[in-house]
Amino acid sequence: MRDNQFRLMLNEGKPTVGTRIWSTWPVITETCAATGIFDYVEFVAEYSPFTQHDLEGLAMACELHGISSMIKVDFQNRFYVAQRALAAGFQAIM
Repeated sequence: MRDNQFRLMLNEGKPTVGTRIWSTWPVITETCAATGIFDYVEFVAEYSPFTQHDLEGLAMACELHGISSMIKVDFQNRFYVAQRALAAGFQAIM
């Protein structure tokens, strides 16, 4: 398992740059990572539909390209979605 680069940067007091995405399409995540600008990608789950398979693909794309993954969950079903995100491999939950 790789180190959580986002957590390491926060612990060291370094600034981080991220972007929000509404699409579960892993190509979007790969494109963001390929720019070399972003330290993490935040998937806004409260505004878009997704399945467990979508979450796993997004988390895998982040891990393969060396950036951290974050998910912003909806308030109403936050416990359920947070459990699903952890199972998929997300490194941060907001």
